[in-house]
Amino acid sequence: MESFFFGADLARCRESMLASGLHRVDVSNGLVYLDTLSPADSTLPMYYYDRMAILIFVRSGSVRFAQKDQVLSRIEAGQIGLLTSRRQNWEMHLEGMEGFFLFVADFFLKRYLRLGEEGAIERLYGWMESQGTLHSVGVEPLDALSLYLIDKITDSSEGSMRSLRGEHRVVELMLHRLGRLELLPTEKATELSDIADRARKILEKEFADPPIIETLAHRCATNASKLKKAFKHTYKTTIYGYIQHLRMEEASILLREERLSIGEVASRVGYRHQGHFSRLFHAAYGIYPRELK
Repeated sequence: MESFFFGADLARCRESMLASGLHRVDVSNGLVYLDTLSPADSTLPMYYYDRMAILIFVRSGSVRFAQKDQVLSRIEAGQIGLLTSRRQNWEMHLEGMEGFFLFVADFFLKRYLRLGEEGAIERLYGWMESQGTLHSVGVEPLDALSLYLIDKITDSSEGSMRSLRGEHRVVELMLHRLGRLELLPTEKATELSDIADRARKILEKEFADPPIIETLAHRCATNASKLKKAFKHTYKTTIYGYIQHLRMEEASILLREERLSIGEVASRVGYRHQGHFSRLFHAAYGIYPRELK
């Protein structure tokens, strides 16, 4: 068994990755990220002993994770996945894939164990320690803020990952992905989760001009008190918090449209005042809309 992050093993790993159509963009203490130069079809064995978190964005094609004949996880075009692994004995199968790979060693995460809000990094570290060979934390469609942070990590003008700025960009990206995954529903289907699911579907269509709680409860065939309880129980956030989350996610996508001003984006997602929208966006993502734009 060899190390993915230390010593002479890195040189052999680099040669293997380049031969497979990947390009090592940068290496730091506990961080490795790779970009594909062109759509790649290859199999990359992962036999290193390091515990790590893995974040992968697939621009095109797909990547499949397998152990012998068992498929452990799969990420398709337009998706971003977060995984953990504590014993590498599996393979990555690149199928016409073009994308971005970020490998984060456990000792890198240890530096930030107290940074994440409500212990997000602690939970990720716990999954890394307790799960088996490979654990899929979550696979979701790419959002604009994740793409923005990936662009900053790979942009050489921003400095390498050896700089504090580069390391902090990685932590920002990890915290952002973990924050999105916290909004996933619990697995157990109950009466409360059914009510919350009905409310969620309505809010996802009407978040720019959402119904008041009483009206939403009536449309979900319940009362306001039970609706708020059901939503909090299922999604670990309030209805207002979820509306704001939906608005910020839509805004992060619209801000990449050059023809729209910040004021127009604010209006489209339900805010009358641009300044108020900008403050909420900064509170959610740590950057102002003008920076993303």
